Amino acid sequence: TTRYYDSANQIWKPNKFDDFQEYFLKRGIITALSKVRDQEGLTLTRVVKVIIGLLEKNDNSRNSYSDSYYLSDLIKCLGRIRISQLEGTDDIQAQISRYLEYDRVLPSYHNLVTCACLEAKCELQLADVLKISGGPGDPCKEYRLYSA
Repeated sequence: TTRYYDSANQIWKPNKFDDFQEYFLKRGIITALSKVRDQEGLTLTRVVKVIIGLLEKNDNSRNSYSDSYYLSDLIKCLGRIRISQLEGTDDIQAQISRYLEYDRVLPSYHNLVTCACLEAKCELQLADVLKISGGPGDPCKEYRLYSA
């Protein structure tokens, strides 16, 4: 068992932001991990899995503090991911879409999560990690329709 991951049960531990030093340390570690690259300038597969795993299994149910800034950081870390399009980007797109919908239904503080999702999607598209679709099901198009 580590500080953030229960290896015995193979699950991420629920958020606990009572200790602010620990909270900022966790955010900093995740941000630093997202900047790790291999010799070709691509994000390590393990790092991608960690970031996606943290988003998939995020549990703030027993935490008395909002996780808006934490989620915003995690989603921005998705935007820093650099992988080849051959590796598949379905998990990344799924998490961005999931959190856009989540923030539409239950808005975060100042819509931090939505802003992070749109920023991450734009960064990934500019880096040619995600294709620019603009068609049905595109989160950016859906958000534009929602906000109009």
